[in-house]
Amino acid sequence: MLKQLILHIKIDTDFVKQLLAKRSQTFFLLLISCKSLICLFMQINQGHF
Repeated sequence: MLKQLILHIKIDTDFVKQLLAKRSQTFFLLLISCKSLICLFMQINQGHF
């Protein structure tokens, strides 16, 4: 019983690690695209004023 539980926890942590790795990649991409959007908005604002 305990062995199965430990195995389960190990699988869960591995899954979480994979999820976090993917999450951080997508977060990084989102951050880059947000930064690009902000730069674009700044340029548009400068053009208008």
